[in-house]
Amino acid sequence: MSATGATAGAAAPPHILARLAVLFFLQFFVWGAWYLTGFRYMIAHGMAQDAAWLYTASPLGAIIAPFALGLCVDRFFDAGKVLAACFLASGAIMWCLPWLGDLPGTAVPGADYTTLTFAGLTLAKSTWFNLGITAHMLCYMPTLALSAALAFRHLPGGNAQYPLVRLWGTFGWIAGGLALAFGFSSVGADGHVVEAGEGAVQFRLAALAAAAAGLFCLTLPATPALRRGQPFAWRELVFADAWREWRNPAFATYLVCAFLVCIPLSAYYAYLGNQMGAMALSHASVWGNLGTWLEAGMLFLMPLLIRRLGIKRMILCGILAWAVRYLLFSWAATQGAVPAPFLADGAVDPAYPGVVIAGFPVPFMHLGFLVFLLGVLLHGISYDFFFITGQVYVDRTTPPQIRGQAQAMNLFFTYGLGLYVGAIVAGALEGHAFIDPAGHHVSSSASASLPFWPRLWLPLAAFAVVVLGVFGVAFKQRDGGAGRRES
Repeated sequence: MSATGATAGAAAPPHILARLAVLFFLQFFVWGAWYLTGFRYMIAHGMAQDAAWLYTASPLGAIIAPFALGLCVDRFFDAGKVLAACFLASGAIMWCLPWLGDLPGTAVPGADYTTLTFAGLTLAKSTWFNLGITAHMLCYMPTLALSAALAFRHLPGGNAQYPLVRLWGTFGWIAGGLALAFGFSSVGADGHVVEAGEGAVQFRLAALAAAAAGLFCLTLPATPALRRGQPFAWRELVFADAWREWRNPAFATYLVCAFLVCIPLSAYYAYLGNQMGAMALSHASVWGNLGTWLEAGMLFLMPLLIRRLGIKRMILCGILAWAVRYLLFSWAATQGAVPAPFLADGAVDPAYPGVVIAGFPVPFMHLGFLVFLLGVLLHGISYDFFFITGQVYVDRTTPPQIRGQAQAMNLFFTYGLGLYVGAIVAGALEGHAFIDPAGHHVSSSASASLPFWPRLWLPLAAFAVVVLGVFGVAFKQRDGGAGRRES
């Protein structure tokens, strides 16, 4: 089936749906295998001072790469071939990261970090590692917009069918985290859980999945550039055609609010693992991924929900979920740390408020854990209702010839500029939030930091409420059928 042969209201053949599902599964397996635990690797390898900056790499990739991405897929190259190149390059870089992390480095007198020298340039080891992650993300992040544009090209009923194939991306993220946690974690001789996220295996898993995704993309149906052969103008590198869509007030409102809501989102990615550490929760990749299970359910229901609720109500629910979950995280921190599950000899502590199943501790009787878990579960609503609905909205409201640019612009304002500004804001908030009465900074991953967590989450919850109000008032549109421009 060719992309140009799609007709509105038709359904894509099963083999197209299956191939797109495999693409999304592999794509998000790459990300899910390391993103929630990469900071643990940095801490375990003497790079703790810059571990939070790990989460600025993905927005930098999303900021830089889309400028060329929209041009490539709209005018020059087959989208599947560009995807293949991005995955293969990102996988090669990811495979090399553990080599960089395992280098001993040179100790700095009077400092708690080491340096490395390459090509005559001496930088902190953590800086080199974050530069490596950034290089990976420069190749990986374009695949998010590119896979969405490719999928919509091959799904004539995109508004209804896209969430169903994108659902497999959620399964891929879950599979990456679970494979890491249950396949490579262990209990040490002292009875403490040794997290797989402290080792290099997470990057190897991600690299292998990226290589598999790259090779698979070479088998995808042809997705030629719709504007191939037309005169080229350099202005297209900066989304010139997509910028004209800002004359549509609803489109402009969506992108502005999408940028703003990504500011609190960045703190979730950067500091969720730290709060789990402060609460003494092991297996971060498991608990952090529980929200993606609800996300999978939401994706399955999204075609129905979009028809029933409409674009505006869906996005409003997504923004509201961010505010609610940050209130829950704040309350959970005030309930104290979860008692350790194991005694020094490795036996289960009788006072542990839960059960241990095959070495996996589940503290189901701890109130803070249950409240925290509820906040994590809301990720399914906060993410899908905003970001996936937003991708559907962009596809609905922009002309077919520039949808590659439009999806790239959407990526730029959300995963790019929004998450990057959010990382800076979250870092500034963290620097002020975890200060004890004596003026000393308390590590946000230490149990002593628990009373200070509301200082981080409550301002972000309030900010999300402001964005909710702005979007509710300013976004004016009517819901229509697929491909219909909305005002």
